[in-house]
Amino acid sequence: MEMKRNRLHLINLIALFVLSACGSTATPVPSPTPEPTVKPSLVPKADDIYVAVDGSGDYPALEQAFRAAVPGATITLGPGEYRLIAGIEIPNSLNLVGAGMDETEIVSGGPGHVISFTGSGSFSAEGITFRHDGKLMADVVVIEDGTADFRGCRFTGALYEEGKGNRAGLRYKGRARGTVEDCEAIGNDNTGILVEQQAQPDLLRNTCSDNAVVGIGYMDLGKGLVSENECTGNKIGIGVAVESRPTLEGNRCNDNDYGIAYVENGGGQAYGNECSRNIIGITVGGSSTAQLSDNDCRDNSEVDIRDDRE
Repeated sequence: MEMKRNRLHLINLIALFVLSACGSTATPVPSPTPEPTVKPSLVPKADDIYVAVDGSGDYPALEQAFRAAVPGATITLGPGEYRLIAGIEIPNSLNLVGAGMDETEIVSGGPGHVISFTGSGSFSAEGITFRHDGKLMADVVVIEDGTADFRGCRFTGALYEEGKGNRAGLRYKGRARGTVEDCEAIGNDNTGILVEQQAQPDLLRNTCSDNAVVGIGYMDLGKGLVSENECTGNKIGIGVAVESRPTLEGNRCNDNDYGIAYVENGGGQAYGNECSRNIIGITVGGSSTAQLSDNDCRDNSEVDIRDDRE
């Protein structure tokens, strides 16, 4: 009877963990409108650009500033909402600096993404909210490769359609590296922060709350340090699936259905994490290679730690 109950629990968990059920190879939904790409134009090139919402900056619109930026340029955004006609693809190194995540916002209602960095160089953003507000499936920010660093940013509004692949507020793919610190991934329809394929960013002191399925999700061969993040109000606080091996250190995964969930062969180290007031504090699948030590799991309504390997 206990073996049957555990098997049913694992089946339910895998069904809940949309990351592993859908995989990362689903065919994307075709965009009904052409996606603008940052490409050469007749706009004069610059490496230090200021943009204001009233058009009084160096360029009247953010899209023009993107086109004008030389590789490695810095675009500084004043307070206000910058609405993109459609998502932007950025192939060259670029730095974005806003006035603070509560002051500066980049928004798009188009499908696919708000911002996608596809270059092999570096991308950084500080003090900006990235938001999707459309009705078609989209990530918010996608890092396809290279190095991407975020500080004090917010990612919200990712929209997911069942059976059509994962969507996230912030998504690292390929072999992307970088650091995400003191950011927020909130109110996304599937996942707050998703690390997949062979990406290895470090996630430090972020808040991932009220995402429909997973606060922080790892899959494929994803790795990296996940330290001092707060994941609350999700179905799964931190989810580790497939062959991913992140190191979970000192995170607070409270008030979710599952605090930390290891699914399939997901593994890595987890130590010093707090998992309280969930239904299950930490759950470990039978084929997981997770190494648990010194985690504070208490006041969970069903069980503090469920390890199906035992």
